[in-house]
Amino acid sequence: MREKRPRFQIILPGDFNAASLPCRPISTSDAALTTEQRHFARQLRANRTKPEDRLWQALRGRKLEGLKFRRQVPLAGYIVDFLCIERHLVVELDGAHHEDQHAYDAKRTAEIEAMGFIVLRFLNEEVAGDLDPALRQILAAVGMLD
Repeated sequence: MREKRPRFQIILPGDFNAASLPCRPISTSDAALTTEQRHFARQLRANRTKPEDRLWQALRGRKLEGLKFRRQVPLAGYIVDFLCIERHLVVELDGAHHEDQHAYDAKRTAEIEAMGFIVLRFLNEEVAGDLDPALRQILAAVGMLD
């Protein structure tokens, strides 16, 4: 009987080693995620803010240049707002509660970037107003805008 190997590898904080980066796409849903993390991600998806919903309507269903985004996804022990696995891009929206947690956000961003992801952060106000500049920044981050 053949031993079943996982198709994808998840690298958690502390386990990072550049040589261990997977050659194929990674999966963010893995047994390493706790039930609590999965439940929390589901709660966030169900209770999104207006700016999150506005950005999601522009990203979902490959509406932005065919890029596939997922919403409120567990990644490296965190829940990221939007994730495009194929381009290794994380998009975060920061509301009023982020004003008091700059150190936490910086640590979180550094850990996610250490995994090879690009992290973009927008204030809720930036997305609630004119959405086009944020969408242009997303496209520029993945090299789809000159």
